[in-house]
Amino acid sequence: MRKVISILIAWMSIHSLCYSQNYLSFDEEDITFEIRDSTFIVEGLYYFNSGTPKQYPILYPFPTDSIFGTPSDVTVTYINTGKSIPFTMKKNASAIVFSASIQGKTPIMISYRQRLKANKARYILLTTHYWDNPLKQVNYKLITKPDFTVKRFWERPDKEIELDNKKM
Repeated sequence: MRKVISILIAWMSIHSLCYSQNYLSFDEEDITFEIRDSTFIVEGLYYFNSGTPKQYPILYPFPTDSIFGTPSDVTVTYINTGKSIPFTMKKNASAIVFSASIQGKTPIMISYRQRLKANKARYILLTTHYWDNPLKQVNYKLITKPDFTVKRFWERPDKEIELDNKKM
């Protein structure tokens, strides 16, 4: 009986060590949003991290409520190499799914456009809920025309500047 318990404990230790080395985390995001000509443009830099080089499946959701059109001009790219990452759009256009090679801290750029059907825009900030960890760092930038008025932010911006006939 002791031998079985010892083997079980050893197996559990090895299994938990292997699991921790294969763990994928989503640590940071740096996203630029732009509202231009009734279009919501998103260009996001997302930092994934893993101690083991491996292909990981990743689901990236889009806002799909009635104020948005179908996502278009979607691109997914490794920042370090500039190589495109193939993806599949879900049938209802609610997300893309792709497989990414992650080793250490790996930045991936995801960009897309959505036509605005209303006089407002939203971005999904609940994604990290599925990762069970808060992000370590975030940077968000909104670009609009100078006469554009934002009625509500989820958090007050650090600063606002005007440059080249754009408000940021």
